[in-house]
Amino acid sequence: MTIDDGPDVGTEAWRPLLRDGSLRSRFARDGFVVVDVGPTAALDRLRATAMDGYSGGTEGFHTTPDSADHRYRESVFERIGSLVDEIASPHLDRCRIFSSALLAKWPGEDSGVLTHQDWSVVDESRFRAVVIWVPLVDCSPYNGTIRVLPGSHRWVVAPRPTFAPPLHFSPPGWEIDPDELESLSLQVGQALLYDGALVHASPPNQSGELRLAIGGGFAPAEAPLLHYYCHPDGLLERFQIDESFFTSCEIGTRPPDLTAVSRGLYPVEHLSADEVRTRCGLVPRAVPTHRERLFRDDDVQRAFEREGWIMLDLLLPAELERLREEYRDLEHQIKDREDFAEGFHTTIFDSRPDYREAVHTALTDTIKTALDRTFLDCRAFFANFVTKVPGAGPLPLHLDWTFVDENTFSSATVWCPLWDVDEDCGALGVVPRSHHAVDFIRGVNFPDHESVHRGLGEALPAHRLVPVRAGQAIVTDHRLLHYSAPNTTGCPRVAAALAVAPSQAAVVHYHESHEGIRRHDVDPEFFFTYDPGEDPAAFAGVTGSTLIEPAVPAPHAWWWDGDAALIGLASAPVTAAPIAPAESAGTTDAPTTPRPGSGTQAPALKVRRLVGRGLRRAGLR
Repeated sequence: MTIDDGPDVGTEAWRPLLRDGSLRSRFARDGFVVVDVGPTAALDRLRATAMDGYSGGTEGFHTTPDSADHRYRESVFERIGSLVDEIASPHLDRCRIFSSALLAKWPGEDSGVLTHQDWSVVDESRFRAVVIWVPLVDCSPYNGTIRVLPGSHRWVVAPRPTFAPPLHFSPPGWEIDPDELESLSLQVGQALLYDGALVHASPPNQSGELRLAIGGGFAPAEAPLLHYYCHPDGLLERFQIDESFFTSCEIGTRPPDLTAVSRGLYPVEHLSADEVRTRCGLVPRAVPTHRERLFRDDDVQRAFEREGWIMLDLLLPAELERLREEYRDLEHQIKDREDFAEGFHTTIFDSRPDYREAVHTALTDTIKTALDRTFLDCRAFFANFVTKVPGAGPLPLHLDWTFVDENTFSSATVWCPLWDVDEDCGALGVVPRSHHAVDFIRGVNFPDHESVHRGLGEALPAHRLVPVRAGQAIVTDHRLLHYSAPNTTGCPRVAAALAVAPSQAAVVHYHESHEGIRRHDVDPEFFFTYDPGEDPAAFAGVTGSTLIEPAVPAPHAWWWDGDAALIGLASAPVTAAPIAPAESAGTTDAPTTPRPGSGTQAPALKVRRLVGRGLRRAGLR
């Protein structure tokens, strides 16, 4: 009998395992979702007693199935299994728990886990298994949080046996470096649900403190549980098992008391690692270049460079309350601009210079200490409150203005909500790693053309909405493609948005006139009076100006025709998902060759004509 599990498995063959429709579509697309599970008394007790009876090592990474002590494994299942089931069951549809584990990542360089997938435990031509991962401490890149390759569950689909695939073969997804994967920062009270076939890894724990999590495996109630064993010569055996197998098996050995229900050669997948990268949205950098770092922490800096965005715990409770008080004390005039986005307001829309300056001062003074904790010698040069009123529409996919010489520096937006933000009230969405393909200038009023970011969105489909708690911050590279969802709630969505850059970086602003495109050197006071799209030379705060010569249009692989609606963007399938063009100057179209000029702009940084219909986006969402 031959094994019928093969690489040609489609998501339409699997019964949906999540109850919520929006989560279900994201799970099918990405292979994972992050859910809120809330504080529970049982979880609080477990944090205090998790290590009771622990029999694993005190170095590296340890998970319960690694233990040779079967009684310990049984006790963990008895103690943790019911809690894991309680946490996961509200999100899962007709699933049963078959295993649970305590996952201990000790401080040290040897605690990293290489790129891999979990065992196959069901017939994946008919079913899928779900793993839940629940942190008992806040998890970030610094203490070794989990990293994932979104969409990989759809492409790397050969059976995952014990101990490993045959010696002559490595599944293509496993060859991808952990640093290429997307880092997920989770807080206590959140949980990760992921497909058992999802490619994932975790970096070393460099925090000095033990990183603890609990986990569990779930299968459809109607699915027989299976275990695969692969011999070194490639012979693959499949066994039918029950839940007790996971507390009694010896990892790496053939089950001695079971008879294989099928045998066959291991089905080698023909995708290369590069093909997996492409299908999962990993693209090479446009032009490798060294830029001055932004963050103090090495892991945070690496994650930001790799992903183009990161989420941080930015404000302490007292700092958050002060920020709210500063917001309440200001006299806001919330008006949107019909030529931009319905129901969206940002400080730079306000015509009162005193108000803009007051906002800038309030934000930079209030958040300065928090920024200093996180950033390395950076300054906030442009600060806004950004508001989506109840009923506000979506902001289309777009890029931000170019604010610095991006051959040498990176600049970023620190976006910090004053109150919790979820997918219903205007959450930000990001296209991870899209900044690697952006090596051109984004100006304020460059003419309207078919947008290059439409093609980028097509090539980089792993877009996602990011719920954020008050006081946390999403930090986005100004080259990153992003958007935001509608606010369908009855409450305004309010966030502080600060543009930051290394202190030694000159701030610039690009504008096109009948002469061509000019680069203006500006001070922060420029943004107190500037009317986006008008000639910057007429406003205070401009300290210098350089004319950049016209460019010659040239073809580019990401130039794309067509329009698409943003609605439903968060739940669109990975393959060929249409993404809306932005109506902003922060996105690009007709690519051009570099414009030679006499300023400091290096030729490697190109000028391309940008979408700018009407508003000329201020770039702080």
